[in-house]
Amino acid sequence: MTDAQLGFEGLKLCWGLAWFLVAYLFVFRPTQIAEFRQGIFFLRDDLFAYAVEHDLLDTPAHRHLRWLLNGLLRMAPLITPAFLLICTLLRRREPRTEREMSMKGLFGKLSEEADRRTFEDIEKKALWLTMKLLLFGSLPGILTFGPVVILFRSLAIVVPPVARIVSFCKAFVQNLRVIGPLEWDARRVGRHPSLVPTAS
Repeated sequence: MTDAQLGFEGLKLCWGLAWFLVAYLFVFRPTQIAEFRQGIFFLRDDLFAYAVEHDLLDTPAHRHLRWLLNGLLRMAPLITPAFLLICTLLRRREPRTEREMSMKGLFGKLSEEADRRTFEDIEKKALWLTMKLLLFGSLPGILTFGPVVILFRSLAIVVPPVARIVSFCKAFVQNLRVIGPLEWDARRVGRHPSLVPTAS
């Protein structure tokens, strides 16, 4: 390969990477953020409607959960593995305010079990949307966790048949251990193994 051909191949590679970055920055990433925000908006509307219907607007659990959803809406463009790591490292140990208290503890203060389940369900859905954006809505997340997810999905496809084969082999060997002595006794007495008495 000549220098000109090598340079041309390098230009093609740079051109392809440039288009990839443009597609990621201006199409893929904004689409993922918009989808995430839409899901959070739906959850916030459901939370507000439920809180109004059951007179829970002034409860700490509702205020905390609504604050969480609003924060996710504002911080959506920053939700990446790198940002999560920085926040974890820089977080200081300070007395926790009402907003920083465990939501499980706040939900436990609700008098009705149905209210607690509803609030917990909304929280779980919000966390699921956040994890989805974190892992599959950013390039670092895809490069970091994509191979792991592919591996586990592959194992989920491969392991069940292998497990069934292993179980079959174990059962076959176990049957051989039982039938073998019976066949030996049958040869001795000249009877079919099923007619040989077994110890109870």
